[in-house]
Amino acid sequence: MTDTKKYIDLLNETHEFPTTYLFKFIIRSEQITQLKEFLPNEYITQNLSKTGKYVSCNLRKKVESAEEILEMYKNIQKIEGVISL
Repeated sequence: MTDTKKYIDLLNETHEFPTTYLFKFIIRSEQITQLKEFLPNEYITQNLSKTGKYVSCNLRKKVESAEEILEMYKNIQKIEGVISL
């Protein structure tokens, strides 16, 4: 079983679709503009780290399937250094 299939199965076991899913990311503070370019119409909550070097970002988005969640994470990974939680 591939990792992708495992993640899809796990998401399907723990969520009922469609649902509102909480996406979480950590990025360097100078990359927040880049994240917003990937998600132009989304409201992203942001919390700056104590040192100001990193920002934790949360996004609640309605999704139709587990595959849509994985696709979102795949797209966000295009931002260098992003940490997906």
